[in-house]
Amino acid sequence: MSEASLPLEIERKFLIALPDTALLEEKSVKRLDIAQVYLRAGTSGAGRRIRRTRCGDETRYFYTEKTRITAATRIEREHEITAAEFDTLLSERDGALRTIEKTRYLVPFEGHTLEIDVFPFWHDRAFCECELQSEDEPLALPDWLHVYCEVTDDPHYTHSALARSVPDDIL
Repeated sequence: MSEASLPLEIERKFLIALPDTALLEEKSVKRLDIAQVYLRAGTSGAGRRIRRTRCGDETRYFYTEKTRITAATRIEREHEITAAEFDTLLSERDGALRTIEKTRYLVPFEGHTLEIDVFPFWHDRAFCECELQSEDEPLALPDWLHVYCEVTDDPHYTHSALARSVPDDIL
């Protein structure tokens, strides 16, 4: 299978100062409450997770496998699952990793959708992620976001790393 036909996720990630919640509510087109559970590695070696998302009265469940190609690019295979499948897959939880809970705000900006993740364990910072078409695609961020640093290349700031240990320093 050629890389062009693989389901790729190309994403840049930034550690940002925690934006004001009212501003996020104003700027976002959607707010999701997410619980993300990491599963033991499968036979393919891909990272596996299940996710419950809530948006208003709607709850949806997803199963995802990711394989890293570069710091910004992963093969991502994801599909929606039922609540019963989610509950069954919980038995495969990786006991070394905590469930990550977050609120995700989807914010349109200059042709992209910024995903701003706010976590209950941080009171001064958050993530801003953005999916791109290629690793060299230009990306502008709004001036109301205070970016501490880009963490796309920093393995300490992956969600699975946060599930293991939450860094409390700012680079």
